[in-house]
Amino acid sequence: MRKVFIVLTLMVGLMVPLVASASPLYLTIEGTVEHDWQIYGNKKAISASGISVGDTLKYVVMLDTEEQGSFTNQNGDTYASPGKFYTSLYSGALQGDTRKQQNWGELTWSGFYTQTGNEFSNVKLNSWSTKYGELGVGSSIDKLSESSWVNGKNVGINLNDVVVTSVSNSAPTPIGASGLLLVGGLGVVGFIRRRMSKAS
Repeated sequence: MRKVFIVLTLMVGLMVPLVASASPLYLTIEGTVEHDWQIYGNKKAISASGISVGDTLKYVVMLDTEEQGSFTNQNGDTYASPGKFYTSLYSGALQGDTRKQQNWGELTWSGFYTQTGNEFSNVKLNSWSTKYGELGVGSSIDKLSESSWVNGKNVGINLNDVVVTSVSNSAPTPIGASGLLLVGGLGVVGFIRRRMSKAS
């Protein structure tokens, strides 16, 4: 029994730091490409990304006011953005080469504005009426646009009816990874219990 308690204590000890470190806010946001004019630039590159009029696209954006914002230039050099908080695009819709990656947000008197990017694209997100800390499921975002560079040409999309569908303090995690962790832990406990029952 003592061995089982030790194993369970170790498992909890490994998981607690993961929970404690989940301080950023992750927003899952969806919007719709309703008109052809909302797609700009190289439309063949947009089609290659599998995006067309009528599609509902999903984004996951991370906001962290405890970390300083930054931007990366075309040479890959990263610079701080004083007075602005850090943002990051966890998942977007376009697949390209951003060349410049913006990762900063700022608070306005009534809402917030962010430029958030990853290695594929940049997203501009604007809420004129709601502060990021007040966002909940169903909250509207006034403007969301995504842009990227594909074969040296800028491409982008603007969305309508943009709403927040999820707000979380932890990044979306694939079920497979958490499932393996659970199965592995139960397997260890089962193995120890079997060994103890054979010994008695």
